[in-house]
Amino acid sequence: VKQPLNLDRIYILGEGQELPPAQVSIFKRIINSIKAFVYSFVPEASQSDYADITKDSEELKVWVNRPIQYVQILQQLVDEDFNRKYNTNIQLSVMKDEQKLILSNAAGNNPDVGLGVSYYTPYDFAIRDAAKNLLDFKDFLTFYNQNYNLESLAPMCYQDGVYGAAETVDFQVLFYRKDILDSLNLQVPETWEDVKKIMPVLLQNSMNFSTPIAAQGGFKTFNTTSPFIFQNNGKFLTDNGAKAAFRYEPTLQGFVNMTELYNVYGVQASVANFYNSFRFGQTPIGIGGFSMYLQLKLAAPELTGKWGIALTPGVRRSDGSIERYQMANSTACMVFEKSNKYEEAWRFLKWWLSSDIQLKFSNYLESLLGPEYRWNTANLNAFKQLSYPKNDRDIIIEQLSSQKEVVRHPANYMLEREVSNIWNNVVANGKPLIESVDKAQINTDREIIRKLKEFGFIDEEGNLTIAYNTDPIGRLRKMLEESAN
Repeated sequence: VKQPLNLDRIYILGEGQELPPAQVSIFKRIINSIKAFVYSFVPEASQSDYADITKDSEELKVWVNRPIQYVQILQQLVDEDFNRKYNTNIQLSVMKDEQKLILSNAAGNNPDVGLGVSYYTPYDFAIRDAAKNLLDFKDFLTFYNQNYNLESLAPMCYQDGVYGAAETVDFQVLFYRKDILDSLNLQVPETWEDVKKIMPVLLQNSMNFSTPIAAQGGFKTFNTTSPFIFQNNGKFLTDNGAKAAFRYEPTLQGFVNMTELYNVYGVQASVANFYNSFRFGQTPIGIGGFSMYLQLKLAAPELTGKWGIALTPGVRRSDGSIERYQMANSTACMVFEKSNKYEEAWRFLKWWLSSDIQLKFSNYLESLLGPEYRWNTANLNAFKQLSYPKNDRDIIIEQLSSQKEVVRHPANYMLEREVSNIWNNVVANGKPLIESVDKAQINTDREIIRKLKEFGFIDEEGNLTIAYNTDPIGRLRKMLEESAN
């Protein structure tokens, strides 16, 4: 049995020397408590809090939406590298609640740069003219394309602009128990058709297959439903963004595949905890993410050598290739429109997103806090150098090459909700698929029109005056081709 060993410190003593006492005396505790109390009134003591940042500060204001231990390590890295290199004195501020960004922007006390925000936050600010278009920086697109998957920008695009950059990813891979699949004489499935073929054997042995849809509650997010749509070449919106594309034939096929797995082939519709059911052999195969990987590595020593990962199942094309699309974005970073330090903000962001800094930060986290604090960087060049076993790393990198994100839309919340309702109505409530799709189409179209009117895409007569860009990545790739020529 393997168990982790953590060492706080090592003492090397000469002959006659004694170890220091294991506990601090009561007098030292009282003195330190008094010092801490007095120090709390010093202004510098609150530098980690966003509340004390002043608008007229000469230094770049950077807020970080992460726990204090992450910010402390990042501050150490900023001090020893960025501040020294550029002769600055940037002091990071802990953002305890991401919602404070909205209030600070309204009050005119927003930061220049935000790190660790949700991947959809840049879009929410961009549509309200509160985020800086990163394409205004001439080298942004080239730099990003060289280090990151361009597809990760999709949910941070609005019309012709890009308003955020991916910071971390949450990859999805197929987990399987080698010992159980070998005992059942089953092969690791490559497509959803392969999954359907192994289901009778799993069910005969009181076992099942887990999908991300089954791991969620009643509301199924795009992270769990979009792979079925994308793998069948479906889409959520028409090309001009004025209607939902639920009745589009490839999208319908995606809904068929997404619901038949449960209604016809017996895939488990609800898995309370994939990690536990995988560990005890009840669900020896299924799709999981980064947290599942860490749990198995660090908290299931009895399964060492008995499990593996593979590419997620997909849909085979006529040329033999397999579409394995999965969403992967986790957190992002951005520059705010009200900043008056655009160039300094981009210089800091470019430094932070660079391969060497991302790798160095990851190494700092693991060495100081332990392997459970692995930094899952979205920088592919840095990711290739992280401390994953080579076989696992190769699989994860290949899966990330199939990353496909849902483009944001003012009515995205309704799109996501109605896709979830389609699954619930068909699988949980036993209603016909076409009836459920038609109802979802009507509800979504009504909300799309309302939101496009609100943001000026449709006039009062109901005419679409500005087409909504539903393919921002296609435009970015064209820009890269034009710049190369």
